[in-house]
Amino acid sequence: MSETPPLSPVEIWLVEDNELLRQHLHTNMESDERVRKVLSFPCMEHALKALEKEDPPQVLLSDLGLPGMDGAEGIKLFKEKCPDLEALVLTVYDDREKVFEAIQAGASGYLLKDSTLEDIVEGCIKVARGESILDGMIARMMLNTFQKKKNVPSDLRLTPREMDILNGLAKGQYMKEIAYELGIKFTTVNFHCDNLYKKLHVSSQREAITKAKRMGILFGLMLY
Repeated sequence: MSETPPLSPVEIWLVEDNELLRQHLHTNMESDERVRKVLSFPCMEHALKALEKEDPPQVLLSDLGLPGMDGAEGIKLFKEKCPDLEALVLTVYDDREKVFEAIQAGASGYLLKDSTLEDIVEGCIKVARGESILDGMIARMMLNTFQKKKNVPSDLRLTPREMDILNGLAKGQYMKEIAYELGIKFTTVNFHCDNLYKKLHVSSQREAITKAKRMGILFGLMLY
């Protein structure tokens, strides 16, 4: 597997109504050499207004429970105005239902507010590279929603385990790493990977990820 090329420092817009947390994240993220610039806002309305004067960032990092417009609605509007922007949800609770709403609105994943600063910056870097930060449960919710709404033929439907394998590949994991993370044998990963490739009519990891994104079953793409 080829090494991921280095990414230029990213620009991040932070939307968080907790002033102390907002200031803490702003100051510490901006001091990271991988971050070029940080703008922070107490609400989505202010962030959207800033688009009238500022170029959009690469990454929008937003709380969900905001005063006025909530995070999911704001992310949807940002994605409509700036399709190339990547969005991440920043939340206190591991509330998958609310996070799933934000994923449907266009977010590429989520981080918990008690994550380390390193994990938060690394998450922003990953989504700027086109990766995603989703756990298995949300990924399966996305898959089920996609298959119901798109009426996917049975021969193209991915099983939960195949979706687990696909997510691992998209995260850049080796087959042995996927097997270890899922607690299954290497040969089992190979078996599901072969089935995955057959269903998607592809012959490589890159093709599988590209086609899954294009179909809308992977990583924060619109499901409707």
